[in-house]
Amino acid sequence: FVHQTDSVQREIHGLLAALRKHGRRTFTLDPPQHSLLRQKLGENVTVAFRETPLEEAVAQLAEKAQIDIRLDIPALRNTGIRQRRPITLALTNRKLRTVLQAMLIDLDLTWILRDGVLWLTTNDEAEAFPKTAVYDVRDLCRNEAESEALVEAITSQARTTSWDEVGGPGSAQVARPGTLVISNTESVLGEVLDLLETY
Repeated sequence: FVHQTDSVQREIHGLLAALRKHGRRTFTLDPPQHSLLRQKLGENVTVAFRETPLEEAVAQLAEKAQIDIRLDIPALRNTGIRQRRPITLALTNRKLRTVLQAMLIDLDLTWILRDGVLWLTTNDEAEAFPKTAVYDVRDLCRNEAESEALVEAITSQARTTSWDEVGGPGSAQVARPGTLVISNTESVLGEVLDLLETY
């Protein structure tokens, strides 16, 4: 029996559904249009920005990737980043995810998926919208000891400052051996998947 708000009830429902049936990485309570956005993040794009205003660079990138990419203007204003801040970046045939990382690193910004849109925002704002995903790791851990070792490896290698053990927003739990549940920002969940594939 769970006595909670409607939004928490929906999160629990999504988590239980993902635990019952999941793939290598299954997001809980995730809009279907986010699947297309994640696919686009893995596709190659070419950019050549030379002192291009940030808002114009974002518009060009959205057109090249053929997805909706927007600046989180209120969050940027709070950190003093202007929409006309010049961006210089040249990359050829690189994944959209890599281009975004290179473009945002100097601005200390990140990206999130929310309501079918890829938003460029601050790290603080991204932490306010964590995602939860269930990972099938049966090929990596068969018992409790191996599961604990896998969690330790992930939290010590994927964005180490983002986990609850060190005061971050992220958490990693083993629902049962072979099933890993992680809540963190979208970009960290991507790093976790890359790590698991490497393992």
